[in-house]
Amino acid sequence: MPTRAKLYIVAIVAAGAGLFSAAIVKGFSPRLSIWALYLVFAIVASLVKLRLPGLMGTYSLSSLCFLFGFGRFTLAEILVVACAGAVVQSVCNTKDRPTVVQVLFNMANVTLSIGACSLVLRALSTSGLDTYRPAVMALVASAYFAINTVIVSGILSLL
Repeated sequence: MPTRAKLYIVAIVAAGAGLFSAAIVKGFSPRLSIWALYLVFAIVASLVKLRLPGLMGTYSLSSLCFLFGFGRFTLAEILVVACAGAVVQSVCNTKDRPTVVQVLFNMANVTLSIGACSLVLRALSTSGLDTYRPAVMALVASAYFAINTVIVSGILSLL
């Protein structure tokens, strides 16, 4: 693996770990039973992988769970669920066993994507645009997929 690719992976994983740690410090809401149900649902959704005709990769329904979480849970709760979903998605129902670095990169990718979406959501809600909830969620979903794709494309271009 090229040195630039290794540095990119380390930077993404470090940034993801930093964001995850900062969110965890802020804490969880007191609705633990509802969050546990959300966690189980997201893990089950992460097990479902869709293959589109003509494409090599798979797509998971877990991103829909993460987007649902923005309206109901704290950033820390969403990130824990997202990281659990990323581990399940990386390890289960795969052709090849992933390396630890690949799993960490996937977790960091999801963490950074959700963190950026949280900033987008906060910026829109402070500007008063949260009254148009469907449009806001569509923008957040678009931001999630764009950021996620850019991070993955970055490592693929370096490899």
